[in-house]
Amino acid sequence: MSNLGAVPLAKIGDKLVTTRSSTCGFAAVGKPDGAISLLPGTELAFEKDIKYYRRFSLLRFSRDYRSAKFQRFNIGKSRDEHDALEFPDGRIVMVSELVAGQTATVVQVPPLAQPVSPP
Repeated sequence: MSNLGAVPLAKIGDKLVTTRSSTCGFAAVGKPDGAISLLPGTELAFEKDIKYYRRFSLLRFSRDYRSAKFQRFNIGKSRDEHDALEFPDGRIVMVSELVAGQTATVVQVPPLAQPVSPP
């Protein structure tokens, strides 16, 4: 979800679903092929405990959390994945590791940086 101009930006109250269709990430509920972009710092409330897979493992894991904050990492490394969720305990899970089909509501979005007008 790195190209903010190509997909709609999530707003407070939007219902999202984790997806693994054409791209890993989030889509609007009922529109699995319509990606939704999240700003770093966007807070999500999931309907159930968040489930994910660890890389190179077939095991499914679950956190006892239903909330997480969207973050971006490895920005300077073009080949690395960037999109992740940060749990309240500080643990990071990449978006591509999330189990598909989980639903969440956007509960907070960070303010967009506004250009400062000269006096």
